[in-house]
Amino acid sequence: GSSYVTPTADLAAFLGATQGGNGSITITAKTSTSVSSSVNPSTYGQAVSLAATVSPSDATGSVQFAVGGVNQGSPVPVVGGIATWSTTTLNAGLPTITATYISNGGYVSSSGTLAPTQTVTAAPLTVTASSPIVVYGSAVPTITPGYGGFVNGETSASLTTIPTCSTAATASSTVGIYTSTCAGAVDANYSISYVAGSVTVGPATPSTLLISNLPA
Repeated sequence: GSSYVTPTADLAAFLGATQGGNGSITITAKTSTSVSSSVNPSTYGQAVSLAATVSPSDATGSVQFAVGGVNQGSPVPVVGGIATWSTTTLNAGLPTITATYISNGGYVSSSGTLAPTQTVTAAPLTVTASSPIVVYGSAVPTITPGYGGFVNGETSASLTTIPTCSTAATASSTVGIYTSTCAGAVDANYSISYVAGSVTVGPATPSTLLISNLPA
């Protein structure tokens, strides 16, 4: 008749083993997964490549990358013990990046966490106040912000709070140059700085009075 064995504690320390209802034992090799980053620290919008190394290197399957516990895309195939994932969208801060190895047979799944933790600094963003030119007595146009430094195709619509802009110049302001400013923008992924503009109030155009000498 057939005989079955029970895995020892030492064997179980290195192998994953499950026992079927008929006493049969299925043994699968244990794995370990580690995570590395191509650049750490990085800046928001900068390309970062994450590599998950699965040991033993002949393990087959895929790796699911996650940031802050949220899966990023679909699982990536393991080739030669390595799976890679690249991104430019890691938010500023200290995101926790994990990689979970998913076996497709013969190996036990495992996971790893990037250490040290990825450090992502905010990208620099410059907000510049507009600089209109008006003539004395004319209404001053609304001061608007101009932007320099958005990444990942983002625009001012991506900001948590958009800036407000202003100037002291008014339609009754005398001829001269007045400062225009913006302030108050908020977004954790950007380090925001401001550049002042100016409102130039020029002299009004002289009126021309035509006098006719023709008889009435």
